[in-house]
Amino acid sequence: MGIWAEVGIDPVELITCLQKERDELMGGPDASRRLGAVQGFVVPTLRRLGLLSERVAAHYHEFLYANLAGRLVGENVAEFMACIPSMPEDTAAFYLYVEGNAFAAATFQVVHSDGTSSGPITINGSSGATYFGFYTPCGTLEALTVTNTDGAAQGFAIGEFGIATQPNN
Repeated sequence: MGIWAEVGIDPVELITCLQKERDELMGGPDASRRLGAVQGFVVPTLRRLGLLSERVAAHYHEFLYANLAGRLVGENVAEFMACIPSMPEDTAAFYLYVEGNAFAAATFQVVHSDGTSSGPITINGSSGATYFGFYTPCGTLEALTVTNTDGAAQGFAIGEFGIATQPNN
């Protein structure tokens, strides 16, 4: 509290205001509420990639519930899954990086729901992640599926997502 006082914040007034606004701060989301990075991008992206299993969703729900309360993320995993937003309908481009858990070569393939495929790509788990990107000049990228086709990766991680919508929207 001494640091707050040093920069001109009265700790007593701050805590008093927080107590007065507690119900509003802990209230449920309204339609204009902007979601954070995890709830608004990471979790929907995992769902769109077919990687949001109930087990993974349970871990995200546990983390978000502990930090945001049930009114914001649902009281259970089913409620959490029901309130995950979709990716934009006009998604034109999407990229991600994939890396296997094993420090060895493993074959991966990323396939779009329309059948477009990266083809088999060998990634060495000890050398860093590999880029996969998809683009459509019109229409929407709907869903991508990431698969370790030879099973040698012993699980994998995805990260550094990027998304772009159609330029006319």
